[in-house]
Amino acid sequence: MEKKIIGICEGSKYSYYEEWLRDPQIEIIKLGYKYNNLAEAEKCDGILLTGGDDVSQELYTNSPAVINENAEGGNKQRDYFEWKIMEHVEEKKKSLLAICRGLQFANVFFGGTLLPDMLASRKLIHAKLKNGRYRLYTVTLDTHSALYGMVREKKGIISSGHHQCVSAIGADLKVTAMSPDGVVEAMEKKDPKAKSFFLLIQWYPERMEDKFSPFARNIKRHFLNSLRVDATV
Repeated sequence: MEKKIIGICEGSKYSYYEEWLRDPQIEIIKLGYKYNNLAEAEKCDGILLTGGDDVSQELYTNSPAVINENAEGGNKQRDYFEWKIMEHVEEKKKSLLAICRGLQFANVFFGGTLLPDMLASRKLIHAKLKNGRYRLYTVTLDTHSALYGMVREKKGIISSGHHQCVSAIGADLKVTAMSPDGVVEAMEKKDPKAKSFFLLIQWYPERMEDKFSPFARNIKRHFLNSLRVDATV
């Protein structure tokens, strides 16, 4: 059987995503502005948007002079590259899984906005612990969502660590999972027929300690199966 190809956009924790999706029937291409390889996306059957840099605020505000004292710094070159990736994904209707920054970036791509500093809003449970470990907390799912169809659980424990989150929801998107304090944890297309696989999640399935959690394992399986791969998970 011919291998399917997944393009993983480069980020600071790239190796985690590559290891998580490793499969004998999958070929992985690292995509990134550093490699000037946007054309490689044409070969890909699916795309994974990863975490990392803050999304540049000028992409979702009316003024490029917005100041966020806790911002880690955007990467305009990465933003431009991944914007082109999103345009390609939408045009070709390819499978998309977006994680952490990926969710935030995709939301901005569809016209949504972000809360650039959750600390200022006292939503503190999402920041990393002082020892550097990720926080564990519960997410609640929309039982009519594709995500619920994947995991088959109304609630689940996930791990995450971020200081930005979704504010206004992008056009054509809907929220399908929330944290107890009202932070968006997952989104999908409003029209489920618009794409074979389209999932945006805020948590880290590739780094969860419980590798058999349906909030990690099932998401991987469904993403790979969307490429018509007999996944070994």
